[in-house]
Amino acid sequence: MALTTVGRGWIIDRLQNVELPAGALMQFIGWGTGSVAENVADTDLGTASSEARTTGTLSQPTATTDRCVGTITSTQTQTITEAGRFNTLTKGAANQQMQQRHVFTGIPLLSGDAIVFTLDLTD
Repeated sequence: MALTTVGRGWIIDRLQNVELPAGALMQFIGWGTGSVAENVADTDLGTASSEARTTGTLSQPTATTDRCVGTITSTQTQTITEAGRFNTLTKGAANQQMQQRHVFTGIPLLSGDAIVFTLDLTD
């Protein structure tokens, strides 16, 4: 997992009680088929898939863990290899920020298959 530079800035703003725009919670999960290694400079998925992002459920299972859980259902045959956590539901929105990006061994899917993502940010 790569905590992006933008994600770090977002965290610092929250710690400093900086006013964030409405809807700025990092609660949206997107997936893709890109395989380029994670990098702190990432601002989006390598290759976003066509499915819409999902709104994740936020929780704090431990004092030092921020968690976002969400399910995305495939509308096509594809192999998913990456996931990211965003502040916008809309892909490519002008104010889009990506907190973290994960690249993993491909998961082959058929149309109608789903993946439940648990994206944790820990110390």
